[in-house]
Amino acid sequence: MNDLTELRHHLHRHPETSQHEVETQQYLLKLLDSLNTDKVQKVANTGILVSFRGKAPGKNLLFRADIDALPIQETIDTSYKSVNPGVSHKCGHDGHSATMVALAGVLREHGVPRGKVVLLFQPAEETGEGARSMLADSRIRALDPSLIFAVHNLPKFPMHQVIVKDGVFACASAGIAVRFTGSSTHSSYPEHGRSPALAVARLIESLPRLADTKADPENLTLVTVTQATLGDTARKIEFGIAPATGSVMAVLRAARQTDLDSLQKRAVALAERLAAEQGVAVEIDWHDEFASTQNDARAVALVREAASRAGLAVAAAAAPFRWSEDFGLFLEHYPGAIFGLGAGEECPQLHNERYDFPDELIPTGVAAYWALIEEILAGNR
Repeated sequence: MNDLTELRHHLHRHPETSQHEVETQQYLLKLLDSLNTDKVQKVANTGILVSFRGKAPGKNLLFRADIDALPIQETIDTSYKSVNPGVSHKCGHDGHSATMVALAGVLREHGVPRGKVVLLFQPAEETGEGARSMLADSRIRALDPSLIFAVHNLPKFPMHQVIVKDGVFACASAGIAVRFTGSSTHSSYPEHGRSPALAVARLIESLPRLADTKADPENLTLVTVTQATLGDTARKIEFGIAPATGSVMAVLRAARQTDLDSLQKRAVALAERLAAEQGVAVEIDWHDEFASTQNDARAVALVREAASRAGLAVAAAAAPFRWSEDFGLFLEHYPGAIFGLGAGEECPQLHNERYDFPDELIPTGVAAYWALIEEILAGNR
């Protein structure tokens, strides 16, 4: 446990954002290369694929851990706090990675009963680009896994509790960036220019109203405005200029992909209508697009059985989680499930500047994964 804690603390101390996980990859490769594996290889730029092959034929299982950090300034004061200004592990991917390395150690010690176990260390989960780049890699597609699994720590749930959910586990989402462009003028003669100020203000007010937060959780839709600008923000404050540009950024979420598609169309129509009313041009871009994370019912049942056999408490989530997980893209191609591990009811929420993955959760994650391997491969389920 001391070694696992040190491992997690090293990752926490040296966080890297999506698509920049170079040092993280090198550190993990150094650890994994020392194991008696079938193969360790770099994939999808900064990802890693580790294979363990059994002595007899059987199913192929794939387990995924995410490795990237967030652009958040850390405020906790610990011996292992982030040394990279403005970057920190505030989603627990350091803990997910440490858990996967620990699982690799267990597989080295005990071997694979039959079939094959593949461990995937995935970059860029936070932006939704990681799963897409992984699935575009021919070496990943060649694996053809029978079942795939992933875990995510969950603050506000009892420590060590396994949280499962059939169907939608996490929402689909997409980031919209709307940029209005008019023409500037002296602020004393605003009628001589075309300011996007009203379009920006009305879009900020109207976008959240497109969603139905009172709907049944299984059909929830949500729009959250995250940023807005007016004028040239790179310059000093200007009171003499009526602005020519303005922008609004928001995240659209929905439990179901079809509802997100509808929400996106209505957001575009709203932005275009407001631009026309104010006589300004509009450009719309989409970012950080995540598919709905839909669990396979049979895979969820296996998680329940394995966790119970490992002596872990199991509970069902009452509703889909509002956040998104790019593991959903994997689940569009292969049957499987993502499940949660309770990180403590007093644990700060994910993406909070004071969040820190609980070290004592690492052996729990390993126990859950190993129980799944025994459940499926030793029993050839």
